[in-house]
Amino acid sequence: MLSALLPPLIIWIHGTLPDRLMPVPSWLSPHKIESYHKFFHCDPGLHKVKDLGPDWHHRVIAETLVTGDADQFNMEEFYCFGWSGKLSSAERLKAARHLYAELHRVIAEYEKKYGARPEVIKAISHSHGGNVLLDLTQVKDNNNEIFINELWLLACPVQKETAGYVADEMFGHIYSVHSHYDMIQIADPQGLSELKDKIKKLFAVRSQKALKEIATFFQEKAFFSERHFDSKNVTHVHIVSKKRDLMHVEFLLLSFINALPKICTIGRQIAESENSSCEYTIDIAEWNVQAD
Repeated sequence: MLSALLPPLIIWIHGTLPDRLMPVPSWLSPHKIESYHKFFHCDPGLHKVKDLGPDWHHRVIAETLVTGDADQFNMEEFYCFGWSGKLSSAERLKAARHLYAELHRVIAEYEKKYGARPEVIKAISHSHGGNVLLDLTQVKDNNNEIFINELWLLACPVQKETAGYVADEMFGHIYSVHSHYDMIQIADPQGLSELKDKIKKLFAVRSQKALKEIATFFQEKAFFSERHFDSKNVTHVHIVSKKRDLMHVEFLLLSFINALPKICTIGRQIAESENSSCEYTIDIAEWNVQAD
C-alpha cells in the first residue's frame, strides 16, 4: 500500500533510440525533426516530466498514467531518465552509473522536501532501458541504500549478461511485460564482441582449436536476445490486443499506456497468487486474463 502522505518516486527510462542504430545524413538529423525528437528523446539525467513541454511524449505518458490511476502514479515525483540510447552494453552500463548518481540526488531532494525518504520507488522502462536498470546492480556502492520496489520492464531484451541481475537485493519484484511476436525485442545480438574476438583469433592463428572455439560459442550461447527471465522474482505478462501481439513501438503508444495502470494492478495480483510462476496473457482490448 502506498503512503497517504508520501508520493511514490517514479522513473521512466527510454530504450535504444532509432537514430542510434545507424548513421543518418545531417539533413535527416532527428534533432531537426521536431516531432520525432519530442517522441523519443529526453535530455541526459533525471528530469521531472512536469517540467517538459506539453507536447513531449514522455510527459504525455506520465499524464496518461496519472489520469488512469492517481493512486499508483503522480506527476509531482514522476521523472524521465535520458541516456545516449546507443545499442551498446558499454553505453548501458555507463548510463546505469549516471542513473545511480542521479537517483541519490533526487532521493536527497525528496527527503529534504518531505522529511523522509520515498517509501516506494517504481521504475518503468522500454526495451534496453530495462537493461540500464538491471545494470544498476553492477555500479552500486557497498553501502547501497537504494531499493526499487517495482521494476516494470516493457519489451526488454533478455540477455545472458544481465538476466541474472533480476535476483539482486536492490530490487523488490520485477514484471516483464512483452509480446511473443515482437521481433525487435530479441533482435539485438548478445556476445557479439566475444564472437568478434574469436574470429580475429582464428584469422591470426589459423588453428583447429580456434575454429572449435567458434563452433562451441554457437552451441553454448543464444546468439540473439530472449524474451523470458529464469527467476521467481519475475512475473511474466504476455500482452495482446484482440488476440494480436503488440509490436515493439506499440509499448510506447497511448493505446497501451492507457492500459498500463490496469496491467500493473493485475500484475501484482498475479505475483501474489499461487500460480505466480506461470506466464499470464492479458488481452487489453477485451481484458481477458489467462494463465499459459
